[in-house]
Amino acid sequence: MLNDERTFRFRLAALAKARAVAWCVLTFERVWPRIITCVLVLLILLSLTWFGVFNYLSYWPHVIVLWALLFIAIGSLFFISGFHFPSRKDIDHRIEQASGLKNQPLETLYDAPVNDANNAFAKALWAEHQRRMASALHNLKTGAPETGITRIDPLALRALVVLFTVTAFAYSSGTSGGRIADLFDFSQPVNLSKMRMDAWVTPPPYTGEAPIYLTEGNLLNAKVPEGSKVTIRLVDGGDATLKLRDNKTRKMVNIGALDEGTHRSNSKTFETTLSSSGDMTLRTRHYEKNWHFDVVADHAPTIRLTKEPGRILNGSLELDYALDDDYGVEKAYVEITPTSAIKETGHPLYDAPEIKLMIPRGGKGDARTVQDVSTHPWAGSEVRLTLVAEDGAGHQGRSETRTMTLPQRNFGNPLARAVVEQRRILALNTLSRDHVLDMLSALTLRPEDTINNFSHYLALRSIWTRLHLAETDEDLKNVADFMWQTAIGIEGDNVNQAEKNLKAAAAALRDALRNGASPEEIERLTDALRQAMNDYIAALAQQQQNDGLGQKPSEKAQNLSPDELARKLEQLEDMAKLGNHSAAEQLLNELEQLMDNLQVNRGNGGSGEAGNQMEEMQKQLDKLGDLMRRQQETLNDTHKLEDERERGEKTPEEYRKDLDGLKKRQDDLEQELKKFGKDLSDKGLKSGDGLKDAENKMNKSGQALQQGDAGGSADQQSQALDAMRNGAGELMQEMQQAMKKNGEKDENGDAAAKDPLGHKLGSAGHQSEKNGIPQETDMQRARRILDEIRKKLGQSALPESEKDYLERLLKFD
Repeated sequence: MLNDERTFRFRLAALAKARAVAWCVLTFERVWPRIITCVLVLLILLSLTWFGVFNYLSYWPHVIVLWALLFIAIGSLFFISGFHFPSRKDIDHRIEQASGLKNQPLETLYDAPVNDANNAFAKALWAEHQRRMASALHNLKTGAPETGITRIDPLALRALVVLFTVTAFAYSSGTSGGRIADLFDFSQPVNLSKMRMDAWVTPPPYTGEAPIYLTEGNLLNAKVPEGSKVTIRLVDGGDATLKLRDNKTRKMVNIGALDEGTHRSNSKTFETTLSSSGDMTLRTRHYEKNWHFDVVADHAPTIRLTKEPGRILNGSLELDYALDDDYGVEKAYVEITPTSAIKETGHPLYDAPEIKLMIPRGGKGDARTVQDVSTHPWAGSEVRLTLVAEDGAGHQGRSETRTMTLPQRNFGNPLARAVVEQRRILALNTLSRDHVLDMLSALTLRPEDTINNFSHYLALRSIWTRLHLAETDEDLKNVADFMWQTAIGIEGDNVNQAEKNLKAAAAALRDALRNGASPEEIERLTDALRQAMNDYIAALAQQQQNDGLGQKPSEKAQNLSPDELARKLEQLEDMAKLGNHSAAEQLLNELEQLMDNLQVNRGNGGSGEAGNQMEEMQKQLDKLGDLMRRQQETLNDTHKLEDERERGEKTPEEYRKDLDGLKKRQDDLEQELKKFGKDLSDKGLKSGDGLKDAENKMNKSGQALQQGDAGGSADQQSQALDAMRNGAGELMQEMQQAMKKNGEKDENGDAAAKDPLGHKLGSAGHQSEKNGIPQETDMQRARRILDEIRKKLGQSALPESEKDYLERLLKFD
């Protein structure tokens, strides 16, 4: 009995499980036909997405296709409205049919007798009947779902949709595949095969660094100067966005595209300036590019005085200083402020003098500036002087402040000195007018004892009257100017006007060189400077004659002959015409320095044995320079021939013929260099190891050409050029020593050891190199290059691109 009870319960548990499965089967059979249309439409939508169709659709086609398919899918769900879940009776009927049960045993389990509800025998009999029906419930089945889809889709097109979906899913893993997110991405479609991106970083112009192209070599990290500008240009890039994450502030910044107008709707350009390191991300549809920029900070420049500020012979302020900066100083000037003693006096009539400092080539290094402040009303006053340097980024560096007395002109006439002193007092404090009036009255109190010239007396009375009537600062400035003119007139200096004209002519030429004036304008200003120099020299010579020729010259005095002056001016003009304005300005400063410390030499600028030897030495150096030039041309032609061979532009016969021509030129140069060394030996000079090494390299170069090895010959030629340069340096040192010995033997002592400008011959080459002024051979070479460019431009069959390139070479700035 106990076993029957357990079996009964087990059969009931199996029945419950079968009923659950049957419920699921019946539910699926009723739901699936109603939703299959929606599922198939959604699969088609996913397939289109994975195949990347939506990547090629513009906004409205994208919206129409998407919402049309979604509308069909959602609309097909209307048929689900007739759905209802299976009842217990439906479930039992399905189990009975699937399991092959007869007499509805499942129904019996839930039935109860209608009559004899209180009859115990009837109840026991019914329970026994149910137990026997339950014992037959074994191996219950539900059967497979029967959806009836074949009636809806008799051609089984649903299989094609599934196959299409599986294929699309596999395709989506490729580079051209789409993503599900593309369904709702309505941004402009991008064809990556047609998209073009140009990205580069432009460093600030003052750095002199070349642009960095971000698209070359898959560059992901770049080291750039501070203030660099990043430019990214996209063509057919869709709705691209650019973001910059600043590593310093940790902020993400969106960079908007520049407005390029409607004529370039398919193009976008982004620009931004980097101030600190950061990461940049360019993102468009299915494309992302990242760069990291390491920004190198631009440090402030430094400037320091290498010598204490001083005064030179003509009363000008002399400043020697050193500049340094990451990329070179752009401008430098002197900041002059009055000391406390001056500042407390009140209102100065004039501003401090403006002094712009000379900047050496490259914006760094040692430099010297001479500025005439002797005519400024502050001259003779104690001031604080600070040098200020500024780089291209606007950063400033300052030197230590020095306190000094501004140089002033020395007046020999006591009356002139007194007038200038009162002018300075008036310029520093407008409230001192009454004091100046009293002093002027004192000067004219007894004119018969203190003033020998009646016109000087009248000028002093005129100053007093003008000062007494002055009401504005402009009136006071006019009085101060008249006081200076009066002091000059009293002093009777004939050199002053010539010196002013000279400085004005030099200043005009300097401005023209800095502003890139035309060659005609520079030639005109150079002629004006030449005339002003001649006038100044004549006035200075007259003054020396009046003062007496027997006095000993100053240690700073320089000797300058007319021939040397003319040569320097011609060299300056040639530099300007060749576009080397920086070197021309440097030479102009050197000329001004010489004129400041000038002592006129009426000789011919070098004569006798020393002059002849100097001329001979120059000829030898010119010969060596010509050999070096021709060797450089041979080297250039060798490189050109090798490039033409690699590009296949030369047949073997033509290549061999050109090699023979180059070998002949190389052999000729070798013979001429040997002859040059022999000539040096005949003149008692040693050719040095450098020139001997150059002969050896030339010989090896000729052998390489004979063997058809143009590349090896080019290497030997380069080494020969280096050896010739070393040999030229050795030759110059030997010549300088020879000149120094001759100078020691000369009866004039120091004069024989100096050139017409007063420089020691042993330091001439060094100074030219230090000042950055090109040697004459460099200028001749530059002139030849320009002539060749102009000759090339004259050819009518020249391609337009090459013509534009040559025209850019002629633009100097």
